[in-house]
Amino acid sequence: MAAFRIWAATLLLGAMLFAPRARAVENLLAVLPLDVTNTGGHMTKADRVALEEVLRDEASNALAGWTVLTGDNTIALLEGNGIDPTKCTESSCHLEMARQLEVGRFIGGAVELVDGTYTASIRLMDTKSGRILASMSVAGKTTLELRSAIQNEAPKFFARAGFTGQSPAPKPATTAAALPPSTTAAPAPAANATATVATAPANETIAGRFDLVGETVRDEKTSLTWQRQATAKRAWNDAADYCAGLTLAGGGWRVPTKDELMSLVDISAGEPTINHAAFPGTPADWFWTSTAYDLFPGNAWAILFSEGDSNVNDVVDVEYIRCVR
Repeated sequence: MAAFRIWAATLLLGAMLFAPRARAVENLLAVLPLDVTNTGGHMTKADRVALEEVLRDEASNALAGWTVLTGDNTIALLEGNGIDPTKCTESSCHLEMARQLEVGRFIGGAVELVDGTYTASIRLMDTKSGRILASMSVAGKTTLELRSAIQNEAPKFFARAGFTGQSPAPKPATTAAALPPSTTAAPAPAANATATVATAPANETIAGRFDLVGETVRDEKTSLTWQRQATAKRAWNDAADYCAGLTLAGGGWRVPTKDELMSLVDISAGEPTINHAAFPGTPADWFWTSTAYDLFPGNAWAILFSEGDSNVNDVVDVEYIRCVR
């Protein structure tokens, strides 16, 4: 089957080279040449191509009914449209590649070598909107380890993008069923409001780690203090103002970094992936962090508390917030 897909993709690319320009085809996905300029010449063309072939094969397995394009023919098509893929290191250039190929989605990214470790940052994007659908960062001491890491992470990577075999599904929504059996979804508090917690007494310690002090939770493991209840959803640019203006327990709040918010993730808790007693009523949904995604301006990291995973979302998206200090 894989050989047939490669053969079919080759025929399709050949047709695209000589056919009139058309609008993007939704069921086409291209794996673009990875940017390896930051490997100091240690990653050869053969190594790069091997990584792209792994991405192609994993995409073909995850996207039933899609045609996945990669390889020398893709490069030929790009060069035919005036783009040298070997000199494309900017995110905007990758997007232009995909639009020249007229594909609905594309996979691109970069590999760097730092202190003897290869790190690959991979993105799956929508060509029309330029939106990042999923991202992953994997590492390995050798290119073989890096390929293995990509293979291991790929199923979760495509699942985060919402691919179920035919088309991307929307991001998971919060429902009462997604909350712990002992709780129900509570109405979201108004901006800068002080949430009321009636499900546990103040000054209680949970799991030997979380100290409940009124409407806040101090994490003895990290020495951070958290807003106990999630807020109403907001765009990323509004999150900082909300936390800065929060007067709960004397103020001094801010949006947590990616690493800080990830420290609350507890996979063993089930869904949502956070201690249910310390943080009751937490939506199994996306929460903003303050960490921007440097490779793509206009995107920032968010944590999904239905899975305990992280992803890059558009800053105009509205997500939940849990302030910290």
